[in-house]
Amino acid sequence: MFKDHYDGWRKSRINTTIRLLREDFFNGKRLLEVGCGFGDISKMLVSKIGGVVNVTLAEGNAKHVAEMIKRQASHALPNEFKVMQHDCDTHWQCKDTFDVIVHWGLLYHLKDPKDHLNDLLKYTNYILLETEVCDRNESVCINTNESGYDQAINGVGSRPSAMYIENVFSDNGFFYKRFDIDELNHSYHCYNWPSTNDGSYRNGKRRFWIAWRHNHESPLRDT
Repeated sequence: MFKDHYDGWRKSRINTTIRLLREDFFNGKRLLEVGCGFGDISKMLVSKIGGVVNVTLAEGNAKHVAEMIKRQASHALPNEFKVMQHDCDTHWQCKDTFDVIVHWGLLYHLKDPKDHLNDLLKYTNYILLETEVCDRNESVCINTNESGYDQAINGVGSRPSAMYIENVFSDNGFFYKRFDIDELNHSYHCYNWPSTNDGSYRNGKRRFWIAWRHNHESPLRDT
């Protein structure tokens, strides 16, 4: 699970993120990764940048949570990482707040991404978000049935449009920048595809954002 194309895809997203963000951005930050699978993204990210004081891994699939705990026991996953089970189709229940949320590959496996983001954005000042989207130029969200170990755990996912997500950022007081760049691409996952506004999805059409709360400085190197 989470091997093969996942390995290179993790690397492309992490390397691009490190290039885009200020060099010291992660220093001393409290990090939350949602929909983390086995925690491989946070493990790779921390190994490359260091400086992260606190990492929480939130995953809804009970089997994946058990695997992370098993990996911590064998030291394949850092023991310092906090592992918690949480179904992101439900209200966020952790009392902690976080400096940064890594939100990669989860949003389109949720039934109501707007409610989820409205809830989760209360707990952070920065979010790194990428997801598969539908190819529509207006604010829409399409629900779709899903099944599989890396799909919606409740059987219903969604494909929001990019504008749908960006409106949620704005409504919650976040600036954002979207990166439709080829260095994020890997295997069939594509971020720099040209829109035809045909409503299509499930073809690896993805988008990537870095967003920050209005009263916080931009985390980007070029601003």
